[in-house]
Amino acid sequence: MLAAVLGFGACSSSNLDSADGAITSGAAAQCRWPDALNGADGRTACSPTRALVSCHDPAGGGCGCTTEGAATCDCSAAAGAGPWTCTSTCAANQYAVACGGVGPGPVPAPPAGCTSAGAVPAGVAYYCCPCQ
Repeated sequence: MLAAVLGFGACSSSNLDSADGAITSGAAAQCRWPDALNGADGRTACSPTRALVSCHDPAGGGCGCTTEGAATCDCSAAAGAGPWTCTSTCAANQYAVACGGVGPGPVPAPPAGCTSAGAVPAGVAYYCCPCQ
């Protein structure tokens, strides 16, 4: 995940569509991506999720994650003490995709129309892509 460059790490999160931040309705809940991405996983694939979330604390610490749920990340392993303020990196009419994986080799290209949302030296690139 975006651990090194963008401070992203493993966690849970999403676009805000309700009072508790869960994807329950609206554009994010109805966002569709190409069927070819379903079940994609591993170093040579791009994997979709509903959202890419970035969290920061007042001291400058941060973490991030991809998610299907609430717009928060588990920042307990991140440098910083909180409290954490989290925002969705992609727009409500976009989904997030992570391409590549840890290890040497090329990072696969994202679907057409995606814009870069950052990368980590380990070999994972993140994108925001338009819903279909």
